[in-house]
Amino acid sequence: VGEAFRIHYIISEMEQIADVVSGELLDKATEYIETDMEFSEEGKKDLLEFHTLTLEQFEKTVAVLETLDQKEAAYLKAAHNRFRQLSDILKRKHFDRLARNVQQSITTSKAHMEVMGALRIIHSHFRNMVRIIEGKQIE
Repeated sequence: VGEAFRIHYIISEMEQIADVVSGELLDKATEYIETDMEFSEEGKKDLLEFHTLTLEQFEKTVAVLETLDQKEAAYLKAAHNRFRQLSDILKRKHFDRLARNVQQSITTSKAHMEVMGALRIIHSHFRNMVRIIEGKQIE
């Protein structure tokens, strides 16, 4: 029963990630392309960094799912704290650009925060999958 329960919750987390990607991110990306939205160079760099880290965490999470390696699962859980710290730093940088009246940041602020928020949600699902592998309750 415990194994079936864990598999069920891992699949549920994956479905929720797919919902964020197919619902929020894909729709937003289409909207940004259609409106020729142009992020500031700093904002674009921050979003790419955050996206790259999210993809790396995805690959590591999948590897942990394949091996059920508890040591790697613990590492990923610790990495989540670093991810949150980076998220806070990048959010602060965005608000600094707004305070400096960087026009592109002002124009794209809502979009920037939506993408960052979606990536944070995705990462929370990665964390939940790791917690499930460790046999702990999810939040």
